[in-house]
Amino acid sequence: LTQLQTSSIEMWVDCMDNITQPERIKLSALALMVLLPSDSRFVII
Repeated sequence: LTQLQTSSIEMWVDCMDNITQPERIKLSALALMVLLPSDSRFVII
């Protein structure tokens, strides 16, 4: 990951603490996972 991507992900994770609704936390986590590249079949499943 580039420095910009790493910084963006760190900021995103820090802001997740401010989300109070469980549905929104799950949605935010799923959206974050889309941004994380992975070729591992285990992570994708």
